[in-house]
Amino acid sequence: ITMDKYTAKLIARDIGVPTADFIVMHYNMIEDYNTDEDLMGFLSNLGLPVVVKPNDGGSSVGVSIVKQVDELKPAVELAFRESNVVLVEKYIAGAEFAVTVLEGKALPVVEIKPVEGWYDYTNKYTEGKTVYVAPAEIDPALSRLLQVYATRLWQAFDLKGYARVDFLYDGDQAWFLEANTLPGMTSLSLTPMAAKTVGIDFAKLLEIIINNA
Repeated sequence: ITMDKYTAKLIARDIGVPTADFIVMHYNMIEDYNTDEDLMGFLSNLGLPVVVKPNDGGSSVGVSIVKQVDELKPAVELAFRESNVVLVEKYIAGAEFAVTVLEGKALPVVEIKPVEGWYDYTNKYTEGKTVYVAPAEIDPALSRLLQVYATRLWQAFDLKGYARVDFLYDGDQAWFLEANTLPGMTSLSLTPMAAKTVGIDFAKLLEIIINNA
């Protein structure tokens, strides 16, 4: 379910977890919306800026933030190179957070702070490009809200073992981005960072994951 971002967002809405407004595009629609003007007409309810992404992609591959009309068509074409279904979301500016849920329990929140730009592929996988704060130094009420949302989504998606749920916070409201049921396990990955904050080292984390497989 979670690999289908569109379906995941529908479920989030259904259980009362806020998520940015969105529209889905299928590849067979591209001939009907082949100019910037056509696309803007189709996306008129969202306006600009928007985030254009493959509906079933990962690691921010094929994702673009579109702020100008002339950026829209190239962004849609890029996303369609990765998937036959493209999700277009209203852009929300704010801080990004990740909550790992391990065996049904939310671990401490991790804040993601790219040094420059947004949390794209380069910033995710290049050491020094992003600062991670674990646990996040945020209002305890916000931290708890993110954990509640993550746990609620975990249950709604009927997940097992472990997963990571990503959010944006615009200063007023937390927004569900997506859930990752196979989050990274490298030295720059968020799940090991979150586990470490509660005394679970990498070896123990792997043991827990294997035992839940």
